[in-house]
Amino acid sequence: MSVFDAYDDVTLGGGPVRVYRAGTATGTPVILLHGAMYDTAPLLWRDVMPRLSSDRDVIAIDLPRHGGSRPWTGIVDQPRLEDVLVDLLDHVGGEQADLVGLSMGGGVALGFALHHPDRVRRLVVAAPGGIDDVRPWQFTTWLFLQSTLLLRWTAAWLAASPKTLRSSMIRALAAGDRTPGFDEIMQLVQTEADAKRRHRERALDDWQITSYGRAACA
Repeated sequence: MSVFDAYDDVTLGGGPVRVYRAGTATGTPVILLHGAMYDTAPLLWRDVMPRLSSDRDVIAIDLPRHGGSRPWTGIVDQPRLEDVLVDLLDHVGGEQADLVGLSMGGGVALGFALHHPDRVRRLVVAAPGGIDDVRPWQFTTWLFLQSTLLLRWTAAWLAASPKTLRSSMIRALAAGDRTPGFDEIMQLVQTEADAKRRHRERALDDWQITSYGRAACA
């Protein structure tokens, strides 16, 4: 049985959030935050969570508009995601947590630690997003991000293009299609792509979109 087979669907930060929990349920919890676009807790933490939970209280969530955390209304930006974490800690009865985040999850964790230092004991971030002043093709990217219609079309097109999704994952993973469990990973990615199309969501997260300005990142 996988640690992701059991979960709670709760309301946090004003919307539905799927919460996975494993381990000792004692001590300071470890909260795992995944990345953007087609990432989910079961995809990113599939090997990490079982190992950590051997002697820690480990909590992973599907961030809003990912996995089981649907549907959401309104803009889900950095402040709203931090509200989700505040509510999550209150929900599990934790005064503090150790935060672990990748990419978007790392950026959210950094912001949360800055704004709520009393609720973070330790912080581990990998390739955190949102910390660059200027990105390559800044203005061109900003223009692209202004089109909700184009971003929804992109999400629908990717869902209907398994070969494109597979190629993008091969490029994204260090070991490419030799990554252990690659076929299972692709099933999770395709499921997430289908969910984005079904819910008429944009290919990119609000967190990514609101981080971009015309000439510099917000």
